[in-house]
Amino acid sequence: MFRQLSYCVVVIVALAASIVNGEYYSYCVAPNDLYVNKPSNLVLQMVQTVTRHGDRTMITRFTNDKSVWTCNLTFTEYPSTRRTPTESVDRLYRKTYLPNREVIAGDCALGQLTNKGYDQHVALGQQLRKLYVDTYKFLSPNFDPTEIWLRSTDVPRTIQSAQASIIGMYPNLSSNVSTILPVIDINTMDSDTEDMVANPYTCPAVVPLAAAIEKQAAFVQFQQKFQPLQNALQTLLMGSSQPALSWSNILDGLSALQCNDYPFPQNVTQDMANSSYEAANWEYYYSLQNTTLVSLTIGTFYSELLSRMENVISGLKEPKYLLYSGHDSTIAPFLAGMGLYNGTWPPYASHVEVELWSDSAKSNWYVQVKPNGQPLEVEGCSDVLCPYEEFSNALSSLVPTYQDCNPPSFSSKKQFRSPILIN
Repeated sequence: MFRQLSYCVVVIVALAASIVNGEYYSYCVAPNDLYVNKPSNLVLQMVQTVTRHGDRTMITRFTNDKSVWTCNLTFTEYPSTRRTPTESVDRLYRKTYLPNREVIAGDCALGQLTNKGYDQHVALGQQLRKLYVDTYKFLSPNFDPTEIWLRSTDVPRTIQSAQASIIGMYPNLSSNVSTILPVIDINTMDSDTEDMVANPYTCPAVVPLAAAIEKQAAFVQFQQKFQPLQNALQTLLMGSSQPALSWSNILDGLSALQCNDYPFPQNVTQDMANSSYEAANWEYYYSLQNTTLVSLTIGTFYSELLSRMENVISGLKEPKYLLYSGHDSTIAPFLAGMGLYNGTWPPYASHVEVELWSDSAKSNWYVQVKPNGQPLEVEGCSDVLCPYEEFSNALSSLVPTYQDCNPPSFSSKKQFRSPILIN
């Protein structure tokens, strides 16, 4: 079940070349303009938005990197044993990182959301409010906890990105009494059971499949072409004695530096960086052309979105707006399974709106998918406004069974506990 596009190499080279274009570096932030595309005579019934967190520090430290990071964004918390819509507090606790005690120089943790990343999601939330509150009149102008449901991977940068998005959508939640604060739940789960990213613990079959893809002739040819550059960057970034860097590691680190105006390590040129972005994009795009890999990576998450929509269609009560805060490794396979992944690594604050529409009688149902706010036709659908049955059939075909994820050859899953490629 492998779809390999004949023009794959040409497309990726062109896309990678556009990643860095003069002063604008598209990886640094996704467009947040949301197109108004309201179908006539239809009623919006549900919106599910899937996002990537905002700008962050690198998650792979380069030994030869001399940049010093400063992070002002922190957590303030209050421990609570109650599940109430408000909380009376007399203090808050702030989590801070000790200066120069982290892996990277400064007072930032690896993978920490930056002020810029926080602001990116506030801006996205403002655009979501403009569309779904102001223009469509779909959500209440004041925050209503029965309308909104939030989920995030259990990672600080995704949790804070979800918080920022809601602050952008609903900037004024203050109570009349300063010590009584509204409480908004952000639902999460252990990484061992997370299905918004590839998870070898719950679906161990993803591991040998990913390895098999890397042995295919086109992949081997790609590796041979870029190996000299990878060796050179390994030495310049880490020193030859350090653990080997993958292309995603290199893209992650160099992009984090470039997006935050830090210089590359000595002797790493922009041309070298551009070529490494090209390599990382090619590698990821090539792998995600394998529909089985996409199924094992994101198919279970698809089933959750479909279940929510089917509840609405059946007349069951569901929140009107659901936000899922994830990673690039959420967005890319999520789009790939719908035939909408174009080979460009998902930028910070990427977002996909999945809208459920019906006629006034609720007899006919439709889905509209909007990557970064732009309506596009899902593969398997007859139109951009996709009849729900067509949409459901397309995604349901990618939902893996237990046997798909757990072939008999895997007697133990403990060796695959860590989800892969969470950027």
